[in-house]
Amino acid sequence: MGKIIFGLSAVIIMYFVFVLFVTKTNINISDLFTKRTNWASTCTKRTDAFDNQIYFSLNNDRIYNHVYMPMFTGVVYSISIKARLSNLTNGSENVIFKYNNKLLTSFSVTNNVWHYYRKFFSVTYDPCFGQALLEIVSKNRSDSIDIKDIKFEIPSLYDTFKRHRIENDLYKTNLIMNGDFKDGLNHWEVWKSYKDSIITIITNYNYNAIRITNPQKRYVGFKQDIVISSGKVYRLSANIRPYINTNIYFGARISLGVGDNKYYLLWLNNNNWLRKELVFTNAISGKASLFFYLGYYNNNASADFSDIRLEEKLNQ
Repeated sequence: MGKIIFGLSAVIIMYFVFVLFVTKTNINISDLFTKRTNWASTCTKRTDAFDNQIYFSLNNDRIYNHVYMPMFTGVVYSISIKARLSNLTNGSENVIFKYNNKLLTSFSVTNNVWHYYRKFFSVTYDPCFGQALLEIVSKNRSDSIDIKDIKFEIPSLYDTFKRHRIENDLYKTNLIMNGDFKDGLNHWEVWKSYKDSIITIITNYNYNAIRITNPQKRYVGFKQDIVISSGKVYRLSANIRPYINTNIYFGARISLGVGDNKYYLLWLNNNNWLRKELVFTNAISGKASLFFYLGYYNNNASADFSDIRLEEKLNQ
């Protein structure tokens, strides 16, 4: 009898440990936030071609939504969101969370690739029933902030203990090494080059880039080899602008070669940073070569290349 009682007690203890350390409670206010009238009417509703998720895009405006709910002293809460900027600029957009007009936490979105942001916080006043306010601020006319997957939760103890490791994690992993050029041209090799070509590493507080100047009107660029799998969905993307805005086609290109299959993106006459992406299902496993280069239109041109990414769709 004693062994049975001991066994049942152990099972009960293990259950509560699992509940406390592994499970988390979604307070389920994200749907209320995103379905309110002014949110849907102010934002542009779009679908991400990569994962078919709905997201909202806001340009040069300020929106907010609120729900009334209790919050308690001593309880750890978390709010998470996936967000990006539509273009690469020197600015930032903000996501703000308040309770009864007191700032609890905020995010500063500065990158034009989907990032997963998560912050932990607690309130410091007596238990009460008040207004939880989520505010999205877009103040840059040349940019938009895209948002999706808003979650407000009471996290598990395990999440709370490792909170410093999961705040601001990348939403997806880039298969390209040093695609953001933070380490200059490490992991890249010269594909084609000519005597008068000029390669410049651009360092900015918000981004890094490689500038190619091509007076010889030839193919000039770099390559990197990676390994990808057949049957998998991938997204190829990059951010490119002409260094000197002219009326000519500057002809910048990102190309991915997998056996006899070629996937590419082409920039011709945009006058500022422009991000393009291509979603495809790969048919061949093995080595793939990614190239970025100028010279597609045989013009004397210069262009900046930034944030080249190849991402594998999650949960395939």
